[in-house]
Amino acid sequence: MKKIITAGVTVVALTLAGCSNTNTSKNSTKTTVTKKANINTDKTVKINKTSTAYGPLKFKLKSIRYETVENKKSNYTDAEYNISGKLNKKYYRATLNLVLENSGTKPIDLSMGTRTYTVDSGIGFPTHGSTEGGALEEVISTLQPKSKINFPVYLISNNKFTANHLKISFDGLWGPKDMESIADSGSAEIK
Repeated sequence: MKKIITAGVTVVALTLAGCSNTNTSKNSTKTTVTKKANINTDKTVKINKTSTAYGPLKFKLKSIRYETVENKKSNYTDAEYNISGKLNKKYYRATLNLVLENSGTKPIDLSMGTRTYTVDSGIGFPTHGSTEGGALEEVISTLQPKSKINFPVYLISNNKFTANHLKISFDGLWGPKDMESIADSGSAEIK
């Protein structure tokens, strides 16, 4: 239920961000800022850039919602429950609005392996990380050949960060049958 509510809030936030009257040039990012109860800042940055390829995968980073969050259970997403360590009284959360594309000829099992999301400062946010940097992927499924999937990711840290030039490192890619290796370890990034 939390995932449905969180996904709905993300869609509403992204929809409202798209309705902003902010004028931007083709090379700039669009920013919308609003205030929410118990969350000090809520800023959505439109990125709309595609990564370099990693095997048959590419990702498009559509937008990032940055939040400074007051440490109350009522503000938690599933991400807060999936990291180790104690969160500060105020901590930072970013919601990455990603689209993954499989341009290959074989399905990819996204539930296999681990990924690390490296932010602009060079700090890595591994899946099931800590309060120094942890990531939770909202969608775990099989990505069929020649298809795309929305892939929201939450990044949590006690330290402020930005992820406008994101890098995703993979420990490999596998098919859903018999763990067929599709790609060795590597990475894709937005520069």
